[in-house]
Amino acid sequence: MRGALLTAVLLGAASACVAQDTPSADTDRALEIAREVHERLENVGYQLHVSNRGQTVLDAQLGFARLEDSVPVAADTRFLIMSVTKPFTGAALVKAVTAGLLDPDDPISEHVRDYPPGRDPNMTLRSLAAHTAGAPHFGHPARKALYVQHFSTATEAIAAIRDSALTHDPGTAYEYSSSNYNLIAAALERVSGQPFAVFLDSAVLAPLGLGDTELLNVQRPTPRLARNYTLFDLWTYADLDELQIVPTWDYSFNPAGGGMISTASDLARFGEAFLEPGFFSEEELELFYTLISADPGSPWSYGWFVGETDRGTRQLRISGATQGVMASLYVWPAEGLVGAAIVNSWTREARDGELVFAGLERIMSAYLAAGAID
Repeated sequence: MRGALLTAVLLGAASACVAQDTPSADTDRALEIAREVHERLENVGYQLHVSNRGQTVLDAQLGFARLEDSVPVAADTRFLIMSVTKPFTGAALVKAVTAGLLDPDDPISEHVRDYPPGRDPNMTLRSLAAHTAGAPHFGHPARKALYVQHFSTATEAIAAIRDSALTHDPGTAYEYSSSNYNLIAAALERVSGQPFAVFLDSAVLAPLGLGDTELLNVQRPTPRLARNYTLFDLWTYADLDELQIVPTWDYSFNPAGGGMISTASDLARFGEAFLEPGFFSEEELELFYTLISADPGSPWSYGWFVGETDRGTRQLRISGATQGVMASLYVWPAEGLVGAAIVNSWTREARDGELVFAGLERIMSAYLAAGAID
């Protein structure tokens, strides 16, 4: 199997595309890094995009969107992005706050009927964004039963957690949970009078021209959606001898925490909105680059991990993963760089995320080292 898969990956590498307005030596080096990681890890499909102050410096596609049909990854192939959904939800929340629709310190119980248990006033939108609210998280495979249920709205999806106990008193500890962002989406539905998908599109996606980005609805055909693959058992994570297809499960129980599809170029375009004031005001941008410091131990702002690059400059970062899926988005404002990467497989060596973490960072840093950017 390994030899056959590697042969397929090498053949798929021929579909790579790069921006033509980039100095060729720098582009060749970046693409060399991408190909080396992609081939060494025997990945199936890889899509990445790097831009400098809004100008594309690398747009590359490697491997296959559908391996068994020899369909190569294209620039408009769409992938699941899982938790990279969260900064989109954070952006929608910040826009709603700016519009006066709600306040970050509103208790969620003001907007979501009968939640949380006991209507704890300390479970605020701010604590939800920081992952300190105590809402339970359902990871794979604990959410197995949810994969075959469909919820039409984020408010409906609250049924998935309504009967589960909180993990801690709201505001007292940091514990990651996608349920936090689904509760935020339910609040946005109440104050906007629209399904979250509609509000998100009108507030964020359409204004930024992100035509390949949306909430996945498995009840309707989805053009250009990549298939996902794994070398690990779907439920036990035991090693497999043959590559297995991951089902396209229904993620409507987790719309705002991990239910979106996108392309690397759309993700990069979204990331570019965080480089300087424009779509977001200066005050809004500061919210994204500032830790929600009132909440203990949280590394989050509104949908982003906030931190520093190895050069000591500011950084926004987010990643997402589930069986057969890995995605990441980086924003380096001081350098004007944005990088996005998505893959559609978990192979033996690739599950540690090198393709979307260290590999992407090496590519972005290569442009800095070459002096090829402003």
